[in-house]
Amino acid sequence: AQRAPVGFPNLSKLVGERDNERARQAAQHKKREDALAAQLAARKARRSALRATLPPLAAPILDYVDALDGPNPEDAAAKLLGTAKLAPDTFDPAVIGYFFELMENGEQWFYDSGLKVMRQLNVDTARLARCAMLALSDSRSHDSAAEIVELHAPLIDEAQISAALPALIERAHPRRYPIQSEVIATPGPLLALYQAHPRAVIRTLHSLLDREEPHFVSVGARGIAFLAEVDASLPCRFNRSLLAKLVRSRYLIKRETPSPFGEDGVLSHLREELALAFQA
Repeated sequence: AQRAPVGFPNLSKLVGERDNERARQAAQHKKREDALAAQLAARKARRSALRATLPPLAAPILDYVDALDGPNPEDAAAKLLGTAKLAPDTFDPAVIGYFFELMENGEQWFYDSGLKVMRQLNVDTARLARCAMLALSDSRSHDSAAEIVELHAPLIDEAQISAALPALIERAHPRRYPIQSEVIATPGPLLALYQAHPRAVIRTLHSLLDREEPHFVSVGARGIAFLAEVDASLPCRFNRSLLAKLVRSRYLIKRETPSPFGEDGVLSHLREELALAFQA
């Protein structure tokens, strides 16, 4: 009695909808490809103009950058770093400025090589530290960027700490996943940053705990646990936030996540930090 006949589907309509969706996706893909091609062409034009102003020994460095900005960058990266080690004098100030310009403009493909080369050349360490924090904020080049932060922590701009701190916490206190047999921790960069800028780090930890996303809550809690090893009273600064997040987790933490809420999840990290606070 409740059955309501719906008839046969209109196959031509379904096919038309499918084709329209495919055409829309193809158009979007082409638009992205065209944008990337235009950006690449602009970078090549910028390098061509710069190459014309350089002395003969400095010009080949831009050839390595051209190759690095292509489909097979591995050999170019090694050659660029090798040149910085063996012939640092060939890096004209204009080339150095261009390298910093690329990193400051967020060219992710250049972060790793640019940071390694600039560290090898040992020029403008404050600007280098700023670029390293940009790379960490983009979740790129963690090794090179973190090493630079450890070396030049006092030069870090505190305004950059909030965006880059999660990457440093992940390195100092990485989450162990079930399939991992070994977790390698690199604590030095986070320790150096905390020693140089404790207030800014604490502010960022508070903001991470106030987030709704389980990942960021977990990162903040793990950061507190790690830094408690060098400052036992640190967890006490977060009592209110930790308690609120734990007892009201069903409201304060988004549930739509594949991460488990259990002994391996964010709630276990919150309990761990509260235990440290009570012990302190």
